Amino acid sequence: MRAAHKSVSRPWLSTSHWLWPLALGVPFLFALQVLDLDRAASAFFYDPMSLSFPLRNDWWLTHVFHDGAKWTVIGFGFLVFAAWLLSFVWAPLRCLRRLTFFLICGIGLTAAGIAVIKAFSSPACPYDLTIYGGLYPRLTFFERLPAGTSPGRCWPGGHASTAFSLFGLYFAARHESRSRLAFGLLLFVLLFGALLSVVQVMRGAHFPSHQMWTALICWYITAGVYNLVYGRPHTARNTAFASRRLAAPVVISNAVTVETGWACVVSTVSSISTADCGEHGCAKIVSGPEQTGFRIR
Repeated sequence: MRAAHKSVSRPWLSTSHWLWPLALGVPFLFALQVLDLDRAASAFFYDPMSLSFPLRNDWWLTHVFHDGAKWTVIGFGFLVFAAWLLSFVWAPLRCLRRLTFFLICGIGLTAAGIAVIKAFSSPACPYDLTIYGGLYPRLTFFERLPAGTSPGRCWPGGHASTAFSLFGLYFAARHESRSRLAFGLLLFVLLFGALLSVVQVMRGAHFPSHQMWTALICWYITAGVYNLVYGRPHTARNTAFASRRLAAPVVISNAVTVETGWACVVSTVSSISTADCGEHGCAKIVSGPEQTGFRIR
């Protein structure tokens, strides 16, 4: 019977998690600026006869896809926060303490980061620009405001961050080595963010480039939070240990199974009465010759 290794954090995120978003996002932003695709996209929903965006106050876009989506994510955040609080007093949720803490920090810090940047940004929303019947001049992100003009405070996109603040779901699933689930959650967040981005462009509230910047900012904030909560320096020793840990379970006894993260959710839901969550995971007593063993997943 082999001795058990102590539970450890995984290494910091690989370089690809930092480079790929830039490799995909920067050319897209460059094309939007150089080819003036921002203006073309907004002009498609602008009515020059009424000097306005007809869909700006559309009931479905305003109350369902804007307010409804925002409050849905806020509600999800409160549920995660409640689960984190309960993990201190309810044993079956103790194994979810770090996961819920990470999600709370990811959602909260991305929302706060976007709000702080918007408070100091110069660009105005499309419906406030002179080219669309407003009062503000159109500025790039780095241009200074003309004298006597107040900041537009419309960059980056705040509503799109409602969806992109959920990038933490991808990182959490990735941490638990659930690659298919991680990919599915990443795709969901990207599609959700794209939907909310299009809604704001249709309403004249943002340019497409605003939303792309929002996605990049939210990604990097969440990645930084992941490294702080879960990560540790990437070394050859850590890599070798992680490979051994994922390749084969560590057998300690023949009567207990330890599960962490997402696996703990299944244990908590399926047999709460027999779960006992300790510092490193949920320990569940199981029976039967095929279910014996102490497994760290």
